[in-house]
Amino acid sequence: MNGVRVHAAARRELLDASDWYDERTPGAGWRLRAEVRQIGNRITGSPEGGTPYLYGTRRYVLTRFPYSTVYLALDASGYIVAVPHHRRRPGYWRRRLKDV
Repeated sequence: MNGVRVHAAARRELLDASDWYDERTPGAGWRLRAEVRQIGNRITGSPEGGTPYLYGTRRYVLTRFPYSTVYLALDASGYIVAVPHHRRRPGYWRRRLKDV
C-alpha cells in the first residue's frame, strides 16, 4: 500500500483476522489482506474517495468479508486507523486519531 500509512493497531487487527480466516479456510486470510491492500491503493489514488464516516474519517466496506477500512484522508495519501469487524462497537478506535 504505497503512500498509505497504517496504525499499528489496525495492522494487528488485519493480521489477527487474517489468521482467524486461514485457520478455518486456507487462503482466505490472504484474500482478506489482498482486499485491504486493494483498498489501500484506492486510498492512495483518491484519498477523498471513501464514504464519510465518524470523527472526520472515511471508510470503505470490504465486499467479501464483514470488515471495513477506516482511514483519515490526508494531503496526498491516507492513514488507516482501523480494520474493524462489522460487529464491533463503532468508533472504538477513536483514540488512535491522536497518533496521526
